[in-house]
Amino acid sequence: MATPSSSSAANSSPAWDATRVPVLESEIADVVFEVLVSVMWSDGELASGDVERGRAAADLMCVRSKRGGALGAIANGPLPFPTVPFEQLDAYGRRLAYAGACWIDTASEHPSERRTSFIRAVRMKLDLEDSAVSELRAVAEVVHTRYPVPRDGMAALMRNV
Repeated sequence: MATPSSSSAANSSPAWDATRVPVLESEIADVVFEVLVSVMWSDGELASGDVERGRAAADLMCVRSKRGGALGAIANGPLPFPTVPFEQLDAYGRRLAYAGACWIDTASEHPSERRTSFIRAVRMKLDLEDSAVSELRAVAEVVHTRYPVPRDGMAALMRNV
């Protein structure tokens, strides 16, 4: 896997390919999607950039939310945080959920302390090491910079976590 430690590594590595994405088991995709919806709403507002990224994530992960489809789940808001089944995530799912949370966060023009705090809570539930957290945040930032189209960004994120 390429690491985004330098812009030249991210720009030249074949691993930064946004065209091929891993296929997720539906249970894992559903949990990752619910984490992303929770992050979208964590500051009390739903911005258009959040919705666009959420739709792209749902599409690429083939999410068919039981809560009225992906758009219905986004519009209706998050599940109560304690009910999100984090324990269903495998190692890749935990990494994707955290990187996705960071990527959703980069869509906001105005950082929110509420969202930052919520992402810290997500990190704790995912039980990620400090080194993984730093790496995944860096991946999300590179993806945000390199892929302005949400679908391309989510594909790159899925490919590079």
